Amino acid sequence: MKVFMTTLMLLFSVVLYGEDKISISTNNGKVIARIDVAPDEYITLNEFLLYLDIESEEYDFTFDGYPEGPVHDDGSVYYSESLELSGVLSLKTGVEPANYNIDVILGYQTCNTNKLCNIPVELSQTILVKQNSSEDKFLFLKIGLVLAFIASNIVILSRRKKKNIG
Repeated sequence: MKVFMTTLMLLFSVVLYGEDKISISTNNGKVIARIDVAPDEYITLNEFLLYLDIESEEYDFTFDGYPEGPVHDDGSVYYSESLELSGVLSLKTGVEPANYNIDVILGYQTCNTNKLCNIPVELSQTILVKQNSSEDKFLFLKIGLVLAFIASNIVILSRRKKKNIG
Protein backbone atom coordinates (compact mmCIF):
# COMPACT_ATOMS: atom_id res chain seq x y z
CA MET A 1 0.00 0.00 0.00
CA LYS A 2 2.85 2.37 0.88
CA VAL A 3 4.54 1.71 -2.49
CA PHE A 4 1.26 2.40 -4.29
CA MET A 5 0.78 5.73 -2.46
CA THR A 6 4.39 6.79 -3.18
CA THR A 7 3.98 5.93 -6.87
CA LEU A 8 0.67 7.78 -6.97
CA MET A 9 2.24 10.86 -5.35
CA LEU A 10 5.14 10.79 -7.83
CA LEU A 11 2.73 10.59 -10.76
CA PHE A 12 0.68 13.41 -9.22
CA SER A 13 3.81 15.57 -8.90
CA VAL A 14 4.82 14.95 -12.51
CA VAL A 15 1.36 15.90 -13.74
CA LEU A 16 1.19 19.05 -11.63
CA TYR A 17 4.65 20.39 -12.29
CA GLY A 18 5.41 18.97 -15.71
CA GLU A 19 4.72 22.26 -17.51
CA ASP A 20 6.80 24.55 -15.25
CA LYS A 21 10.26 25.21 -16.64
CA ILE A 22 12.97 25.91 -14.10
CA SER A 23 16.49 27.12 -14.79
CA ILE A 24 19.12 27.86 -12.16
CA SER A 25 22.48 29.37 -13.08
CA THR A 26 25.33 31.54 -11.86
CA ASN A 27 26.68 34.56 -13.67
CA ASN A 28 29.18 37.21 -12.51
CA GLY A 29 28.85 36.36 -8.83
CA LYS A 30 25.05 36.07 -8.91
CA VAL A 31 22.70 33.12 -8.58
CA ILE A 32 19.71 33.41 -10.91
CA ALA A 33 16.63 31.18 -10.76
CA ARG A 34 13.97 31.51 -13.45
CA ILE A 35 10.55 29.88 -13.29
CA ASP A 36 8.44 29.87 -16.45
CA VAL A 37 4.92 29.17 -15.26
CA ALA A 38 2.37 27.10 -17.20
CA PRO A 39 -0.17 29.21 -19.15
CA ASP A 40 -3.10 28.63 -16.76
CA GLU A 41 -1.11 29.03 -13.51
CA TYR A 42 0.50 31.74 -11.41
CA ILE A 43 2.82 32.03 -8.40
CA THR A 44 1.70 34.08 -5.38
CA LEU A 45 4.26 36.09 -3.45
CA ASN A 46 4.44 34.29 -0.11
CA GLU A 47 7.80 34.59 1.67
CA PHE A 48 7.34 31.18 3.30
CA LEU A 49 6.69 29.38 0.01
CA LEU A 50 8.67 31.50 -2.49
CA TYR A 51 12.39 31.68 -1.74
CA LEU A 52 15.90 31.33 -3.12
CA ASP A 53 18.84 30.40 -0.91
CA ILE A 54 22.13 28.50 -1.01
CA GLU A 55 24.04 26.10 1.20
CA SER A 56 27.80 26.54 1.03
CA GLU A 57 30.79 26.57 3.33
CA GLU A 58 32.65 28.93 1.00
CA TYR A 59 30.03 31.55 0.04
CA ASP A 60 27.63 33.96 1.70
CA PHE A 61 24.40 34.75 -0.14
CA THR A 62 22.38 37.96 -0.20
CA PHE A 63 18.90 37.67 -1.72
CA ASP A 64 18.05 40.60 -4.05
CA GLY A 65 14.38 40.66 -3.08
CA TYR A 66 11.18 39.97 -4.92
CA PRO A 67 10.42 41.63 -8.26
CA GLU A 68 7.29 43.74 -8.63
CA GLY A 69 4.29 41.98 -10.08
CA PRO A 70 0.56 42.42 -10.75
CA VAL A 71 -1.75 42.65 -7.74
CA HIS A 72 -4.80 40.39 -7.20
CA ASP A 73 -8.14 41.76 -6.00
CA ASP A 74 -7.28 40.55 -2.49
CA GLY A 75 -4.05 42.62 -2.48
CA SER A 76 -1.58 39.77 -2.99
CA VAL A 77 1.18 40.00 -5.60
CA TYR A 78 1.33 37.27 -8.22
CA TYR A 79 3.53 36.33 -11.15
CA SER A 80 1.82 34.77 -14.15
CA GLU A 81 4.29 34.15 -16.97
CA SER A 82 7.76 33.98 -15.59
CA LEU A 83 9.53 34.89 -12.42
CA GLU A 84 13.22 35.53 -11.86
CA LEU A 85 14.75 35.45 -8.38
CA SER A 86 18.39 36.30 -7.82
CA GLY A 87 21.01 36.98 -5.20
CA VAL A 88 24.65 37.93 -4.84
CA LEU A 89 27.42 35.50 -3.89
CA SER A 90 30.41 36.66 -1.85
CA LEU A 91 33.31 34.59 -0.60
CA LYS A 92 33.39 34.13 3.15
CA THR A 93 36.29 35.64 5.05
CA GLY A 94 39.44 33.54 4.79
CA VAL A 95 38.28 31.50 1.78
CA GLU A 96 40.67 31.44 -1.17
CA PRO A 97 39.19 32.22 -4.61
CA ALA A 98 38.70 28.94 -6.49
CA ASN A 99 35.97 26.92 -8.17
CA TYR A 100 33.46 25.67 -5.56
CA ASN A 101 30.17 23.78 -5.65
CA ILE A 102 27.12 25.36 -4.03
CA ASP A 103 23.69 23.90 -3.37
CA VAL A 104 20.98 26.25 -4.64
CA ILE A 105 17.55 25.86 -3.02
CA LEU A 106 14.44 27.21 -4.75
CA GLY A 107 10.97 27.05 -3.24
CA TYR A 108 7.70 28.02 -4.89
CA GLN A 109 4.03 27.13 -5.16
CA THR A 110 1.82 27.45 -8.23
CA CYS A 111 -1.91 28.06 -8.26
CA ASN A 112 -4.33 27.71 -11.15
CA THR A 113 -6.82 30.26 -12.42
CA ASN A 114 -9.53 28.71 -10.20
CA LYS A 115 -7.39 29.66 -7.16
CA LEU A 116 -6.58 26.02 -6.37
CA CYS A 117 -2.96 25.78 -5.27
CA ASN A 118 -0.61 22.88 -5.85
CA ILE A 119 1.67 21.32 -3.26
CA PRO A 120 4.67 23.62 -2.54
CA VAL A 121 7.82 22.58 -4.38
CA GLU A 122 11.39 22.79 -3.08
CA LEU A 123 14.15 22.10 -5.58
CA SER A 124 17.82 21.71 -4.79
CA GLN A 125 20.52 21.81 -7.44
CA THR A 126 24.30 21.67 -7.10
CA ILE A 127 26.11 24.20 -9.29
CA LEU A 128 29.81 24.80 -9.85
CA VAL A 129 30.75 28.45 -9.32
CA LYS A 130 33.83 29.30 -11.37
CA GLN A 131 36.10 32.18 -10.50
CA ASN A 132 36.77 34.60 -13.35
CA SER A 133 40.53 34.67 -13.38
CA SER A 134 42.63 37.02 -15.46
CA GLU A 135 44.56 33.98 -16.73
CA ASP A 136 41.44 32.81 -18.61
CA LYS A 137 41.03 36.23 -20.23
CA PHE A 138 44.67 36.30 -21.33
CA LEU A 139 44.39 32.75 -22.68
CA PHE A 140 41.54 33.80 -24.99
CA LEU A 141 43.53 36.87 -26.05
CA LYS A 142 46.60 34.74 -26.82
CA ILE A 143 44.55 32.25 -28.84
CA GLY A 144 42.96 35.10 -30.79
CA LEU A 145 46.34 36.65 -31.59
CA VAL A 146 47.76 33.32 -32.76
CA LEU A 147 44.74 32.70 -35.01
CA ALA A 148 45.02 36.22 -36.47
CA PHE A 149 48.75 35.66 -37.16
CA ILE A 150 48.05 32.33 -38.88
CA ALA A 151 45.27 33.85 -41.00
CA SER A 152 47.48 36.76 -42.11
CA ASN A 153 50.29 34.34 -43.05
CA ILE A 154 47.87 32.25 -45.13
CA VAL A 155 46.69 35.37 -46.99
CA ILE A 156 50.28 36.53 -47.65
CA LEU A 157 51.41 33.09 -48.84
CA SER A 158 48.38 32.68 -51.13
CA ARG A 159 49.10 36.08 -52.73
CA ARG A 160 52.76 35.17 -53.29
CA LYS A 161 51.73 31.86 -54.81
CA LYS A 162 49.35 33.64 -57.25
CA LYS A 163 52.14 36.08 -58.30
CA ASN A 164 54.61 33.23 -58.92
CA ILE A 165 52.07 31.27 -61.00
CA GLY A 166 50.88 34.27 -63.06
